[in-house]
Amino acid sequence: MSDMTAVVDFNTATCEITIPYRFGFELEADDPSGYSCQGTALDPAQVNLGQIAKDYVDAVNAAMNDQFAIRLGDCDHGCAGQNIPIKISASHDDLDPDRVISVVTRSGRGDASTLCLGSADPGFPVHEAGHQLLGRGDEYPERDADTLADVPRWGRRERVRNDYNVMGSHHRFGRFAAFHERDFRHVLTFMRAAMPDCEAELRSVGDVVLDYRIFAGIGGGYLSGAGGYAGTAGFDIGFPLSRDREWSVLLGAQADFLSQIMPAQRQFVLTGMRLGFERRFLGTEVTGRVFGGGRIGVLHELESSTRPSFGTPGTTFGPHTAAFGEAQLGGGIMRNLGSGGGLTADLNIRAGSELSDRHDPAYWVNFGVMLGGQF
Repeated sequence: MSDMTAVVDFNTATCEITIPYRFGFELEADDPSGYSCQGTALDPAQVNLGQIAKDYVDAVNAAMNDQFAIRLGDCDHGCAGQNIPIKISASHDDLDPDRVISVVTRSGRGDASTLCLGSADPGFPVHEAGHQLLGRGDEYPERDADTLADVPRWGRRERVRNDYNVMGSHHRFGRFAAFHERDFRHVLTFMRAAMPDCEAELRSVGDVVLDYRIFAGIGGGYLSGAGGYAGTAGFDIGFPLSRDREWSVLLGAQADFLSQIMPAQRQFVLTGMRLGFERRFLGTEVTGRVFGGGRIGVLHELESSTRPSFGTPGTTFGPHTAAFGEAQLGGGIMRNLGSGGGLTADLNIRAGSELSDRHDPAYWVNFGVMLGGQF
């Protein structure tokens, strides 16, 4: 879907892989192309072109370095057996640039050669660097009618990805947007051609970006031999297992209030830590998910009693405290709201019991709905 050029340099003496790129910057009052920056004009006297150039280059280097490395093996070479970082070396060079960026003092929709100052955001230079340095095409759904009329192939759905790639809808992905293996695969192809006697492997070395979730819900079911209801609240931290965030490990805390329905009305407060796995089914507007795991913690039964009835004496329960264990399974959706966040709605089933040798240990099966958010 794209036809671009990317430069890769491998120094066999120092074992360095570099992708060099030189940016030039020119200040423009109007868009030279005549269609990108057509919005509100800014005062050129308030623009510091040198600072803009520095910020642009710094953003590219900061976001694209320390992401991937090549590892050579099964060969007799000094660079084999180690991770060789793929170094991005972007610089400001107005005398001999690889590309000149027109810095237009208007708002609008920029591109790989045009920066509309009135609409620029921190993710813009990083996304455009995917075109400029890596030769990658866009992966977001193109909706502009004029653009589609000029380039119809950009409307094809197979180019669209929802897996948090920087080249996709990076505004919607927010801080979770990341480059993926496919963005650097040309470096792997280059290294295999340059070092045909070695096995070359592309490895992700970037930091994992955690996500945070809060939730609350209600439910009902079966509690120690009677009908019951529950209220729950908690939070999770998501540890993604891949850059596309399809699989995550969830670690969190959850608290519940469980109560039997009259006449028994035994009541319990549960607090504990939960651990599980989540699988996501990524979508443009809505993301589906399923999860499963378990929880361990402390259960405290509140003091309660039943009334005497027909000559049968009342029964007193609690107070007592014990450990408990619980299995959890569920699924739901997340409504994507932009910047990587969203609102969640889940259905779940939980089954657990008190871990004690009491004659009347608590046990429960609960079906519920939980609402929450991710950020």
